[in-house]
Amino acid sequence: MLDIMYAHFDSVRGRYAGRIAVLDVVIEAIEDETFGLRVTPWQQNIGDDYINLAFERARLADPTAQLLYNDYNISQLGHPKADAVFAMIEQMVADGVPIDGVGFQMHWDLTEPPNVQAVIDNMARYEAIDVEVYVTEIDVRIPDERGDDALDEAADVYEAMLLTCLNAPNCNHFTTWGMSDLDSWIPGFFEGFDRAHIFDAEFEARPAYHALVTLLDNDA
Repeated sequence: MLDIMYAHFDSVRGRYAGRIAVLDVVIEAIEDETFGLRVTPWQQNIGDDYINLAFERARLADPTAQLLYNDYNISQLGHPKADAVFAMIEQMVADGVPIDGVGFQMHWDLTEPPNVQAVIDNMARYEAIDVEVYVTEIDVRIPDERGDDALDEAADVYEAMLLTCLNAPNCNHFTTWGMSDLDSWIPGFFEGFDRAHIFDAEFEARPAYHALVTLLDNDA
C-alpha cells in the first residue's frame, strides 16, 4: 500500500509538477463521531503515520505546490472535529511535516448558520502556527419549505464567509462548491433541501452572487 501511495504521488504530481499550484494531499481522514483517524485501507495497511508519509512524498514529487489537508465540519473553533484536525495539523507542523494549508469545506445548513466569530477564531489559530486557510468548498442549502426570503439569508452567509476570509491574513482562496442548481449534489444527500448555489438551474444569479461580487468590488 505504501508503494501504491508513493507511485500515485510520483506519477500524478510528477506529471503536473510546477503546473498546479495547490494540492489536497489527504482529505476527510478524521471520523465524525470519534474524531480520531478514519479507518481506511491506507490507515490499516500503512499505519497512523500514512498522512505524514503522504505529505512528505507529495513534497518530493512537487517542491513548489502548496500542500493541503482538506475536510468538512472543521471551520468553527470549538467544534470537536475542528479541534481534532487543528491538533493533528499543529503536531504535523511541530514535527516538520511539509504541510502548507488546511482546506475548509463549508457546507452550511441555513437552519444552522455558522458562528462567524468561531470561524474567525479558527482561522486565527492557524495563522498562529503559520498555516494557510483555503475555503475549498462553500454552499448554503435551504429547506424546501422556505420562501425566497431565505435566498437573502443564504446571501448573508456567503457574504460573511467571504468577508471573514478577506479579513484573515492567512486566507486567500474562496471556492464555491458547484456553480448552479442544475447539477447540485444537495438533493441527493440532504432530502428536503436545495437552492444551495449562487445560480439557479437556469443560471440566473441569486442574491448570494450579487453579494459576493459587490464585496469583491469594494475590496479591490
